[in-house]
Amino acid sequence: MKNPDHNVSCPTAIEKYLKAYLVYRQVKFNKTHDILELLDLCINEDKEFEKLNELERFKEYATKFRYPSYSEPTLAIRITEKVRELVVKKLNISSETLS
Repeated sequence: MKNPDHNVSCPTAIEKYLKAYLVYRQVKFNKTHDILELLDLCINEDKEFEKLNELERFKEYATKFRYPSYSEPTLAIRITEKVRELVVKKLNISSETLS
């Protein structure tokens, strides 16, 4: 791997964004790193999260490897940004606040 940082950073960021949304909505969830489990809870709250179906690519992140070999860093970053944009929108905060 030329740059393994995306292996940890992207799935971890996605997990944290989804958890932030669930906390904001006061949804209880188990202690987990399973992105798809968290996504299902988000979808139960808001169907717009269904458009994050690309998160399927990260399913083995929590369940098998925790730090996967994800060979498409550009795609991983794009998916992470898509999650961030949706959660920021749902939390009614500006992107500048997060910078």
